[in-house]
Amino acid sequence: MLKTLEDNVVFRVVRTIAAGGMGSVYEARQVGAAGFEKRVAIKTILPEFSADQRFVDLFIQEAKLVADLVHENIVQIYQFGFSKRHGYYIVMEYISGLTLAEFIRLTAATHTRVPEELAVFIVSRIARGLAYAHTRVGRSGLPLNIVHRDVCPNNILITTEGLPKLGDFGIAKAATQAVATRGGKRSYMSPEQATSGQVDGRSDIYSLGLVLFEARRPAPAGSTGRPSTRASARRSAPSSSACCSATPSSATRPATGSPTSWSTASTIRATGRPW
Repeated sequence: MLKTLEDNVVFRVVRTIAAGGMGSVYEARQVGAAGFEKRVAIKTILPEFSADQRFVDLFIQEAKLVADLVHENIVQIYQFGFSKRHGYYIVMEYISGLTLAEFIRLTAATHTRVPEELAVFIVSRIARGLAYAHTRVGRSGLPLNIVHRDVCPNNILITTEGLPKLGDFGIAKAATQAVATRGGKRSYMSPEQATSGQVDGRSDIYSLGLVLFEARRPAPAGSTGRPSTRASARRSAPSSSACCSATPSSATRPATGSPTSWSTASTIRATGRPW
């Protein structure tokens, strides 16, 4: 009976996808036996942050937290490893496409905005992924209470086949884990997250609503699409902290993404468009 199977996995880096902040992401080829190759993405920690144990803990937390999240609307984690030369790394699903932030900028450059049916479709699919993450249970059978905490256009990817996926669970938090940070993009935070309060899945749904708002807001006059979407959102929408007194409390918002997914899907059906 097979009990252990050990192998040396080789990854050949093709190009740097993104570098900055606290890490880098690369396109790579996972090389196997008999000419086998698989296209993957690899996330690493920049050397200057490798000595920061708190950041390393967050990186490890991301890998462990997302390892068992297998859903078509969530970027999948394949492997978590450690290299003596490059430190910890995460091997994940490679997404051929663009981010929602890039798509919004493209539409703004043509003085248009994301079509209503398409914006609703994208948000409804991300809501499905969030509903899945929010309702996951651990090996003990207890709810993990996962909260992404950084739902924004930069973390929503759209494949060339048109499938939206939510990525970057770098500051996600499960109730069973001690490592936590407010994190996130302030322009997309729920009032409770912006004020460092207790958050749950409803906070992610609030952020997703702001994503829908940004996707559908009119392009500013004279826009070239070059300004960052985050800066544009700050100009167009009130900050989360400013909305605290005017926003319904989290108790009145959906607890998971399921109602949001259903309601947005209903909107799509009402339009008669077969997305």
